[in-house]
Amino acid sequence: MGVGDMSIFERLIRYTLDREISLAKRVYSSNEPLVRFSLEKAALLDTIFIDRFVPDILLLYLMNTLDRIVRPQTINTLINKMEILVSPKVRSSLIEVADQCALDAVASSRKMSAIVAFAGKYISDSVIPPESAEGWSNLKLKLHIPTLISRKPDSLLGISHFNSR
Repeated sequence: MGVGDMSIFERLIRYTLDREISLAKRVYSSNEPLVRFSLEKAALLDTIFIDRFVPDILLLYLMNTLDRIVRPQTINTLINKMEILVSPKVRSSLIEVADQCALDAVASSRKMSAIVAFAGKYISDSVIPPESAEGWSNLKLKLHIPTLISRKPDSLLGISHFNSR
């Protein structure tokens, strides 16, 4: 789907994201130590909160429930829309920053790793820009994100009621 196929709303979102990412990169490069410190503290607080106050059984229940109720077509649609709305430049920047700021506290937390792996398992490698393949591979390794198994809609598989899980 090319740029000509996008609605005005989609073009506006893409333009805004491109502008915000370029501004964020400039702010990040000019204040890198402060931004890195802030990101580390925010991630550390999130990690501590989840590790202490979210029981394992609740986390497991929520992830299993989401896996059961969210249809593969919904996930495919979301990923396709994100691929259209978020330009490769923005995706590449996000992966670069996440790779640089992948924190030891988050990576060493079993619960945070489970949450990141749960969300990351739906991101196919085809969505990742080629220039970010190495950064994505580093993130997958650091945060234990599994490789996505094909999530094609049932109609493409030729099977009427196929559950890929």
